[in-house]
Amino acid sequence: MSLKFDDLIGHDVAPPDTAPYPVSEAMVLHWCEALDDDPARYADAQGRYVPPTMLHIFNMPRAAMLRPMPASAVMNRLDAAGFASPMATNYEQEYLRPIRVGDTITQRCLIEAVSDEKTTPMGNGHFVSIRFIFSNQHGVEVGRQLMRVFKYRAAASTSAMAMDAPTPAWTADSYPAPAVVAQRDLARAVAVGDALPPLVVELTPSRIVLGAIASNDPMPVHHDLGTARAGGVPNIFMNILTQTGWVGRYVQQWAGPGAKIERIAVRLGVPNIAHDTMALTAAVTAVDGARLTLDVRSRNRLGEPVRAAVTLQLGEAGFMPPG
Repeated sequence: MSLKFDDLIGHDVAPPDTAPYPVSEAMVLHWCEALDDDPARYADAQGRYVPPTMLHIFNMPRAAMLRPMPASAVMNRLDAAGFASPMATNYEQEYLRPIRVGDTITQRCLIEAVSDEKTTPMGNGHFVSIRFIFSNQHGVEVGRQLMRVFKYRAAASTSAMAMDAPTPAWTADSYPAPAVVAQRDLARAVAVGDALPPLVVELTPSRIVLGAIASNDPMPVHHDLGTARAGGVPNIFMNILTQTGWVGRYVQQWAGPGAKIERIAVRLGVPNIAHDTMALTAAVTAVDGARLTLDVRSRNRLGEPVRAAVTLQLGEAGFMPPG
């Protein structure tokens, strides 16, 4: 029997949700600490602004483990048909205006599309595209987000992934010193093919848990070993928001003063599991004046956890036109 979703496309998943508190300096500091980032990096003529990859954090349901959350009719229909297992596959954010301390963010969430039934190695299922729209207290749109989730009926042959990962006890060396990416040469024009210096992120349990806390993500797979293993993963793993945050931090640090990220489109792969490392590399794929597009790649011991297309605008002080 073919499932139909025409009656649900374009409808809000729930009423608009306004964050229960305004954006605070503490939230920004916690996020930057989780990413070994410098909050002073995010400033313009109007003053300090929030790192753009925090876009979704303010409306994350912190009480999700304490009370039932409103469910989408699409998800309910898929669950009833046996497509009960979810897996995020894509995560795209567009940053329209800076969010500043004191802003209160309201989120709208609607179903944009549902695919026909697809066959994958994970099992048969449907891809659900969910659009988020974020506005500030003045009703001005500050950003948009698209999340694509695969809702599937797990294949009978699916087995737990294998990774020979050590699980050492915590020591003073368990949280390495901040990683640094060399800033680009501000005296030289950026050209297609330019490579960014690599960034290796140690995936310590502390780093993974700090990212989940800073992004208001209470899902147990990011902090509870038993829950992660019950889902077929050998250890806790980094959440999507933190992975996107690392992509943003990597590019922003290299780009230099005044650079602003406009869009990050992430394709998700294997999980970033505790006691592994994530190595980020990138190359410039397009140059349009001061606007750059970069292809960001990553590797861990399981494969590629994230691949991202990043669009950013270089700051005027650090922009040198080609030629």
